[in-house]
Amino acid sequence: MRPKIYVGGTFDLIHAGHIFLLKLISELGDVIVGLNTDEFTERYKGTRPVQDLTDRLAIMRAIKYVQR
Repeated sequence: MRPKIYVGGTFDLIHAGHIFLLKLISELGDVIVGLNTDEFTERYKGTRPVQDLTDRLAIMRAIKYVQR
């Protein structure tokens, strides 16, 4: 059984660095991603994400390195 590895973040405007991170940790186990809400991101960063949570969820679910 592979270990489950949790990574959390906003993952707004997915870029090569995000994909590299997810690929790297997927080699260690099953990747479980926790996405920050739009409200949390606005409080933490001072601005709302460019992509809303619904869009970021759809994108994250489409990435092959993320456990479904």
